[in-house]
Amino acid sequence: MDTKTKYYKDNALRFLHSYNVGAINLENIYDILKAQEYRVVRYNTFEENASVEMLLSELELKEYSLRNKAFTYKNGSIKIVFIDDSLLEEDKLYALVHEEGHIFCGHMERNTCSALNVEDEHEANEFAHYVLNPPVVYRIGRTIRAHKRISIAAVSVIALAILIPIVGMNTQAALLRNSNEYAKTLDYYVTESGEKYHREDCRIIQGKDNVRRITEEEYNSGKYEPCKVCNP
Repeated sequence: MDTKTKYYKDNALRFLHSYNVGAINLENIYDILKAQEYRVVRYNTFEENASVEMLLSELELKEYSLRNKAFTYKNGSIKIVFIDDSLLEEDKLYALVHEEGHIFCGHMERNTCSALNVEDEHEANEFAHYVLNPPVVYRIGRTIRAHKRISIAAVSVIALAILIPIVGMNTQAALLRNSNEYAKTLDYYVTESGEKYHREDCRIIQGKDNVRRITEEEYNSGKYEPCKVCNP
């Protein structure tokens, strides 16, 4: 394996490990982009949106939307990934992972708009390829870890199934009480504008200053969904 190929693979694996994802899909790439404070804007929609056209014109990006199926724009606090809504779902996934490559590989730290540099485009292409087709070793590792979690869960279920009849209803009631107490003290956190709850060490909320612990009422309300990055 040449040095450049190893570099591209390592970058993709670093991304997958950083966000704790196995098989990348549209749902989790949207979540990751949102966590990075990038807004996804669709153009060429079935019903053309005048506000999108105005945004493209104001940012002087109309030509980009005509030449590209997806591109990323960053200027100060304005962080947007534009994508052609007429793409097929699998093409949208590739395009968004490609744009994530520009972000994760640091291209947007020196560029206002992606697709400006041939070398950056090549690196983003390689990033997308290896993220969507991770090395066999990584896939095997994910499978083993998944089987371990399933096995541990299965053993726990069997153990409880054996234990509860033996110790009787008092122990069963105690287990239920303990379960309820555990739910009251879950160590989960949310951001003021977020819709998901995260573990304290989740990369998505690291460094944010609007993070707070979720209340018992909020947790039980169903208002927040579990983060797919730290609660896969």
